Amino acid sequence: MYQNKSKIAIIVGFFVIAIVLVIVMVHLITEANKPEPVYEPNQTEIELNETLKEYNKLLFDYKMVRKTNNYYNSNYLISPLSMAYALKILEEGASGETKAQISNLIKDYQLPRIINIEKKISIANALFINTNYKGKISNNYVANVEGNYDANVMYDGFQNTDGINKWVSGKTFGLIPRALTNIDRNTKLSIVNTIALDIAWKYKMSSKNTHQAKFAKIDKTQIDVAMMSDKNAFGYLENENARGIVKHYAVYDPTTGTTATQDSTNKIELEYIAIIPKTNINDYISKLDQYELSRLIQTVQVHSSTKDLVMNIPKYSYEFSHEYIKQILLDSNVTDAFDENADFSGIMSGLFVDDIIHKTFIEFGEEGTKAAAATIVTMEDSAIIQEKELVQIDFNQPFIYLIKEKNSTNLWFFGVVYEPMKWEEYQKLIEQAQREEERKKRGY
Repeated sequence: MYQNKSKIAIIVGFFVIAIVLVIVMVHLITEANKPEPVYEPNQTEIELNETLKEYNKLLFDYKMVRKTNNYYNSNYLISPLSMAYALKILEEGASGETKAQISNLIKDYQLPRIINIEKKISIANALFINTNYKGKISNNYVANVEGNYDANVMYDGFQNTDGINKWVSGKTFGLIPRALTNIDRNTKLSIVNTIALDIAWKYKMSSKNTHQAKFAKIDKTQIDVAMMSDKNAFGYLENENARGIVKHYAVYDPTTGTTATQDSTNKIELEYIAIIPKTNINDYISKLDQYELSRLIQTVQVHSSTKDLVMNIPKYSYEFSHEYIKQILLDSNVTDAFDENADFSGIMSGLFVDDIIHKTFIEFGEEGTKAAAATIVTMEDSAIIQEKELVQIDFNQPFIYLIKEKNSTNLWFFGVVYEPMKWEEYQKLIEQAQREEERKKRGY
């Protein structure tokens, strides 16, 4: 009797264990086959993301880019950074509603440090004060601009443009020799900012690879251009809206004024980004903001990892004068600064902004890039070796380009190439260079 009960107990125990094992196995199989949960952001996160998108649309750099594009359909170049410097200096002397309007436009724009590398990189600010108003301009304002913006303070009778033009030319390595064509003798104060670059690529392009190629203009007509070829761009970019490349400039050490080494603790790293929109170029620029640019940059695929990257991009060189800065600011609700409502009491009572001049220059070639901008605010009274995929990008239609500091959102320069250097122009430059070389060999 006792033995029978023991046998029954053992059988029941095995049965229970078997059931438990079956349950565990069913659970494991169910979990293994369960699809991965899809993360769905909650309403708060969605609203925050949308808010960030809207905020990015308001950022000064991109607002100026979008509004400038409304006025031009030929080659242009602006420097949002240069404009920001000039407006920040102007804001320092504004009060009341005038200050509020300027502040609302530039918001909390963070200016980079002043950088000067002889004959390579220059950022400079200046105050040109009418000689007759020496002592009448607020000493606190002058000291503030000198201290916070490293500005030169000079006195000028404004009888002609020579004083400002000479200073601008010197600070832009001669790339902008005549920023002003005329100046009103009644000008009391001019705020001037300049930015200039004459920098080499980290990996130069060979002129031997520069060739004749077709370029389709925005009206679909084709022209022959001087097309450079490069296999040393840093990376390839592409999303649903555009594709492009990132190419790095040589890294400079501001302390020594030379190319940075691994031991350099202070470096300035600039990069060039060229973009071909997949839609109409003007439609793309009209929606361009930091959010869209960041999305595109995040897609970068370094060419040395799994892909070989070949870039064909045309040479271009042009100067540009922005004629609508004042109108853009008026459209952006910066209105009081330009009329009798202006309150620049921090500088001198009765002042208002007469005009804002913005001039730029760009020369893009095999060796590197020369670029310059001047913004003038005139104020009056009142390694595993493997087969790689080849990616080729041809900039054979209108494209966007920008120059910025690596890991920074500030746009130093933003431009659009609607018509690059024609092949005939390039041939003339080559012939001219050959004649100059022959002249030097002959010693005259």
